[in-house]
Amino acid sequence: MLKYDPNSPKNKHIKLFVMDQLVKSKEKTRRNSYTLLKQMCKVKNSFPSSSPQISPLTNRVTFITEILNSFKVQYQLDVFSERGEDVLDYNNSKLINVIVEFNSHLRNIPATMFSAHHDVVNIHSDNAQDNTASICNLLYLCKILKQQELSNKRIIVVFTDREEYGGIGAKRMSNRINSNEFGTVDKIYNLELTGLGKTLWVDTKNFTSTINHISLDHLKETLKGQEVLDVFTPFSDAVIFRKEGLDAVCIGILPKEDVVEKSTWTLCHSIGDDFNNTNEEDMTNFVENVLCELI
Repeated sequence: MLKYDPNSPKNKHIKLFVMDQLVKSKEKTRRNSYTLLKQMCKVKNSFPSSSPQISPLTNRVTFITEILNSFKVQYQLDVFSERGEDVLDYNNSKLINVIVEFNSHLRNIPATMFSAHHDVVNIHSDNAQDNTASICNLLYLCKILKQQELSNKRIIVVFTDREEYGGIGAKRMSNRINSNEFGTVDKIYNLELTGLGKTLWVDTKNFTSTINHISLDHLKETLKGQEVLDVFTPFSDAVIFRKEGLDAVCIGILPKEDVVEKSTWTLCHSIGDDFNNTNEEDMTNFVENVLCELI
C-alpha cells in the first residue's frame, strides 16, 4: 500500500495545492464583503464607462449576477440606452442596472433603497474604493437579507451603471420609481468609499434645498450612538436621485483624519485605488452595524 507523506519534498506541490483549496473553501464559506472584494478586484472590465458597448454585460456585472445567483437572490436586469430609454435593438450601445427587491409583494409598504455604481473609469485599477467595496458591501447585505427572510419590510438594492459620466443609471432608476414601478421609495442610501475607516460620513454639504430629508433624519436617529460627519463630496448618484425629487443621501466610511484631508478621494480612478487600501473589520462593521441598522 502506498502511503502519502505530506512532509515529503516530493509531495510539496500536493500539500500546497491542498492548502490553497482549504483557503479558498474557507473564504467561500465566510463570503463577507471583504472576501468578495478580494475576488472582484481581480475582475476587470474590457472598456471604461465612457465607452459602453452593444452588450452591457460587463465582467463586473457578470460577477455581481454570479454572486447573487450563488446566494439564491433573485434580481432583474434593466437594459437601457445612453439616454436612459428602453432599447431593444442590436445596433446601439447599452447600459444596465442590476436590481434586487426583497418582499416585492409588499408594494403598500414604503421601501428603503441602497445603491452603488458598478461602472469604472480606469479599467486597469482595482477601483477598490470607487466603487468595488460598496458593491461587495451590498452583495453581503443581500446575503444577510436572504438569510433573515424579512417579513414586514421592503428593501431594494440597485447596482447602477454610468455614474461616472452623468449618473445615467441613477436617472433611469429614478424615472422608474417616479413612474410607480416600485411603489413608494422613501429613503435612499447611495454608497461611495466604503472600504476603509470607522468614521461614517454623509454628503449633507451637497444639499441644495431645505426640504425634509427623511433618509438623513432616519440615519442620525438610528445611529445616534455613532459619530456622523457632514461633508461635501464629488458628484455621486445621490445628486441625481435628489434632482429627480427622491429623498437620498450619499454615505461612506473613512479614517477620521481622512474625512478632512480627503486623500482617499484623490486615489479614485487611479492605480493606487487598490485592494490593499481596504480593511475587513471596517467593511464588516459598516454592513452589519450601519446598513443593517438602517433597514
